[in-house]
Amino acid sequence: MAFAGYLLKVGGTTFPLTYVFKESYKINTQSRIDLDSNRNANGILMRNVLEHTVTKITMTTRPMWNTDLSAMMAILNGAFINAQERKLNAIYYNPLTDDYGSGVFYVPDIEPKMNLVDLDNNRILYNSFDIKLIEY
Repeated sequence: MAFAGYLLKVGGTTFPLTYVFKESYKINTQSRIDLDSNRNANGILMRNVLEHTVTKITMTTRPMWNTDLSAMMAILNGAFINAQERKLNAIYYNPLTDDYGSGVFYVPDIEPKMNLVDLDNNRILYNSFDIKLIEY
């Protein structure tokens, strides 16, 4: 299956590209995991690489008003299968294979930073910030 018009689906909902800079979509598939790897007395790295790999996805949002931030967060929050762990199912586009993959991910804390408070229109503008998904 080739690119089908979306980069990411969370909980079955397509994540709107209007919220992010498309060129910021960065994916690291099959990141290796070490368990108790260390160096021996000669300084040689002794690796214990696990079979399970991890996919990491990063996207940078566009500057957005509080209403857009709220709508975007509703999509993410609605996708959580475990809100306390911020855990969700995702389908993602993998440019290395021109195909889609899927996995269970957690979303680290999202930290929007205010840019402007528009008191005349009762709204807040937020700077760009990163959204990350890290596979379990």
